[in-house]
Amino acid sequence: MSESARECPIYAVPLCDKDMLKSILKKFGKYAFQVEGYIFNQFRALCPEYDGGSWDFYEVSNGGWFMAPRDKENYTLMCAGNRYTGTVSAEAAGIIVCLYVYGNILQDADKYWDLREYAYQHPEVAEILAAID
Repeated sequence: MSESARECPIYAVPLCDKDMLKSILKKFGKYAFQVEGYIFNQFRALCPEYDGGSWDFYEVSNGGWFMAPRDKENYTLMCAGNRYTGTVSAEAAGIIVCLYVYGNILQDADKYWDLREYAYQHPEVAEILAAID
């Protein structure tokens, strides 16, 4: 990590409900609802207990963006591709699923690396990296 990164930590800002639509449209344009669907479907694949619910949207200070489920405090994820199983906070679960979608479905390196940079400063970084690597 560079010296400047330590001086200016990256942070996520949760959006109020009225700003969520504007945020996802700004980030993904005409593909916003398709991306949202990818995230929901990927989360169902990673979290068998998930059967729908409300989500929070976050803008990250480095330009990143993610959404996270809000109905429970923690979620158990099972990642078949790397045999990871673990319980993480809702925010970490959202980061994980968005990284999966950005890296594997959208293949959008900028969105992936912006969010991953934030993940490196997250308290659950070890779990996030274990789930995605």
